[in-house]
Amino acid sequence: LQDSFVNTPTITIAGSVNELHPGGLWVNGVAAYLADGVFSVTGVPLFEGPNAIKVRTSDLAGHEASATVSIMLDTVPPAITIVAPSGGALVRTAQLAVSGEVSEIDALVKVNGSAANVTGAGFHLTSLTLAEGENVITAGATDRAGNSGAASVSVTVDSTAPAKPVVNQPASPTNVSVIGVTGVAEANAEVMLTIATGPTTTVLTTRATEQGL
Repeated sequence: LQDSFVNTPTITIAGSVNELHPGGLWVNGVAAYLADGVFSVTGVPLFEGPNAIKVRTSDLAGHEASATVSIMLDTVPPAITIVAPSGGALVRTAQLAVSGEVSEIDALVKVNGSAANVTGAGFHLTSLTLAEGENVITAGATDRAGNSGAASVSVTVDSTAPAKPVVNQPASPTNVSVIGVTGVAEANAEVMLTIATGPTTTVLTTRATEQGL
């Protein structure tokens, strides 16, 4: 019980007294019932932060003894943030490192159920296996009192190379120096156009629309 962390505003204090002629027992100044040297007091109130619980007993001769324990009441859940990868990221590998920040240095952090390394106010998981397509990455933190907090980001894995784009044949021959080039490619894919004019090569970059045009 000494130096323990709890997240409930009231607790039970129990123990025993080795005294043949007990006179009385008090927990934080409140009289408690003592039966055959054993006591149990429910509903002992705590305040947020450190608390000192003092148990005092006396015998019929007037002698007294006491014991004190320190208990920390913490009802605030840890705050956790995923820094990398960023939400909405598009990646091409199924193995991904996850890192972020947590507000309590002694918190236990798990990422999608796998324990992460916590150093100071940061956490890091070396490798998380994702599935093809959209994935939700959730980092959860639990502090010493049992409070928990979580944060999530969505990441999309695309490990498949885009199909070869199809270029519509421009009109040829032509009598203009500037022409438009159209075609079909994977939606949102980056498309590179290589134009060779005699000894000169020009590379232009564009991006396909959501319809692949």
